[in-house]
Amino acid sequence: MKAARIVKNETDLEILVNVGADLTEESVNELCELNSDTVCCNLETVNEEVFNRVKPGENLEVNVCEMVSDAGMELSSGLLLGLGESHEDHLKHLRYLSEFRTLGEIPIMGFNPYKDTPMENHPVYPLKEQLKVVAIARIMYPDIRITVPTPTIGPKNVEYSLNAGASNLATVIADNYPLEVKGVGSPSYGNLDDVVEVIRKLGLKPQYLKKN
Repeated sequence: MKAARIVKNETDLEILVNVGADLTEESVNELCELNSDTVCCNLETVNEEVFNRVKPGENLEVNVCEMVSDAGMELSSGLLLGLGESHEDHLKHLRYLSEFRTLGEIPIMGFNPYKDTPMENHPVYPLKEQLKVVAIARIMYPDIRITVPTPTIGPKNVEYSLNAGASNLATVIADNYPLEVKGVGSPSYGNLDDVVEVIRKLGLKPQYLKKN
């Protein structure tokens, strides 16, 4: 999936490429030549047993994160909490990310089950535990974007995520968006107005992207 956005009134596009573990060294270098800003490769967990169970067909040893960092592009790599890993695994994962010199973003989200999937009866990861990981990540990485997805935490819980240390909110969907959006949390409704209301209550100013 490739996403592009117009930043303020400038003509430059900020390009985020989200491909998981599908990239080869050749394709990473091609993205670098195209001046891509960020490549996202979410490992979800560094617990090898859990990884192999929930991500069949992928290989934790194929390190796209290392290739992206070596190419000099910003790396985004995050954690999916509640797959069966331990708290020690969370700390190990966060320490592991420090190996990549171009790390610029850490998305953190709790597991949220989907209907009609093998894990539809798997429990939702508690918000309180998710906030603890966000807070620890902020202490370990004071200058890196910590991202949380609004559909999985719910717009009203944005306040707690920001206070815990998150600095970026993902999957904020306008109420009148004309298309069905597939992605993190699989939102079926707009949440922009609710998120903006919470941000303003905190005395913060939401940033809007403007087209020319």
